[in-house]
Amino acid sequence: MAQMHHSHMPSSGRGMAISAWLTGIYFVIEMGIGLWTGSIAVISDAFHTFSAVGGVLVAIVAARLARRPADEGRSFGWYRAEIIGALVNGGFLLGMAIVVIVMAAMRLADPIELPTGPCCWPPPVGCSRSSYLWG
Repeated sequence: MAQMHHSHMPSSGRGMAISAWLTGIYFVIEMGIGLWTGSIAVISDAFHTFSAVGGVLVAIVAARLARRPADEGRSFGWYRAEIIGALVNGGFLLGMAIVVIVMAAMRLADPIELPTGPCCWPPPVGCSRSSYLWG
């Protein structure tokens, strides 16, 4: 029986590269707005977006490694590369979460006024990007 596989990520190398580029551009824009406004919420979302870029890049590299044939030292081939890639991405997410928690604790000790207008710009752009990539 054929296996059914459903994924929200592009499965072709070209699709994953387009996804990485668009998401990377969005990350730069979102991080710029977050740093400009001082909004930890926008910065943390930019980190989340960056993890998506990293996840796609790790997936591209891991998929290429996983296609390598088995040899004497690796009887199952390079399939574990995808697992190591997921571990690297998870570790990066953990590191980013720690940075955001530290930033939030510092902000609680010394609150500031934030301009709300620019903080509202990234969400519609992100929705449009996601609609294009997955729609």
